Amino acid sequence: KAVVSTQSTGYAADRKVECKIVKDAGSLHVFCEGAEVVLGEPVPRYLEAAEGESEDDGVAGVEGLVQKIFSRVGDAVKAGDVILQVNVMKMLFDIPAHRDGVVSAICFNEGDRVSKGELLYELEEE
Repeated sequence: KAVVSTQSTGYAADRKVECKIVKDAGSLHVFCEGAEVVLGEPVPRYLEAAEGESEDDGVAGVEGLVQKIFSRVGDAVKAGDVILQVNVMKMLFDIPAHRDGVVSAICFNEGDRVSKGELLYELEEE
């Protein structure tokens, strides 16, 4: 089922080209002069982590300051245990373990600024 469909006119090599662009479930379909090109939308790393597609790391979904670190390297954690807390515009966001494991790295210190998509922690198998 198409989400967005639009008509576009542009110029290529000094001639007018009419194209139709259709966006559906994660893809853009561009139809020009009888040809179709399908472009996939990249999935940001922080969304992959939220969907459980990332293997051994926790990735920042927001930009902010590391407020408090609750786990240390070597700690065994269960999925959902809070590893650290990020302060975003005076709101605190808990960053939980995305799976069971042992914390093998904490990549920031309290007070450090993190950017969206940065690696926050790593887990290894128990």
